[in-house]
Amino acid sequence: MKQRFLGLLVLFYFLLPSGAVAMNPGVGPGPTEISGFMPMSLHLSVEYLQGKSNEYVYDSATGQKISQLDWDLKNIVLVGGVFNIELADHIHMNFSAWTAVNNGDGQMIDRDWETGNTEWSDWSLSSAMLDKGYILDINASFPFTLKKGFVLSPQIGFKFDNWKWSDWGGQYIYSRNGGWRNVSGAFKEETGIRYEQKFFAPYLGLCLDFSYKNFFVNTYVKGSLWAWSKGRDQHLYRNLVFEDEIDNQAYIGAGLEVGYLLTRHFYMMVGYDYQKFFETTGDSKFIDLTDNSVGYDPNSAGTGHHAGAISFSLGYRF
Repeated sequence: MKQRFLGLLVLFYFLLPSGAVAMNPGVGPGPTEISGFMPMSLHLSVEYLQGKSNEYVYDSATGQKISQLDWDLKNIVLVGGVFNIELADHIHMNFSAWTAVNNGDGQMIDRDWETGNTEWSDWSLSSAMLDKGYILDINASFPFTLKKGFVLSPQIGFKFDNWKWSDWGGQYIYSRNGGWRNVSGAFKEETGIRYEQKFFAPYLGLCLDFSYKNFFVNTYVKGSLWAWSKGRDQHLYRNLVFEDEIDNQAYIGAGLEVGYLLTRHFYMMVGYDYQKFFETTGDSKFIDLTDNSVGYDPNSAGTGHHAGAISFSLGYRF
């Protein structure tokens, strides 16, 4: 982990001349990148996001999946902003931050599999409330004019996502005492599981932008084979905490924004963005809160995530 952060510090030391600092949300480049002449711009946005995060448990000896929890990101509203500064003709920096402002109305599905069986043996469905959601992104882009109105921009950056949920109540079907899906019922109207995911992704990207009179279009694609993630699953009924670490996770993001210059300084945009962290396995540590005992299980955990969002933005160019 130390080597990761040292590498990122070295990367951004060279990317940030004169001590400049910038971030961009994992949802596309800022509008400065479409024009090449605006020294700075700032836009504020509202996003409507739908997605899902996945939590996996594997038998470390056989590799069989023995549990999967799917946490919804449903009807999530985020607010945030993007600050873009043009440091030189071919160096733009972006600094962005987003936060969720509601709990959403998603669900959590929990399924378990018995050893050697491909059909689930235990199932439960609960409401899932989003306790917090953040997206942070820093990137540098290097725009070059292809021809009048078209700009191509290679991009390098780093993004961080953080999502945390609590389940509530729900119903279950379990296999018990040698039976098969023979026990059913409802949970108490209270929280039984809390789950948190954190994703870290250094990435490379490519932006293609077009402008004509007062209209402009931004497109981008970016990805990584070097992302990593952390998960923390607390089972309140069982007094157990599972902490997972996943390395070398693949990530991809893509988006489209269409904008219009309302005046010389003010502009508006609508956009759509998509991102995915592919399912990858890693190691798990489990903590028994009754006696604080700790155990480790290699190659027994996994995470995944995908989300799409539509956005509306109002901005100002300086």
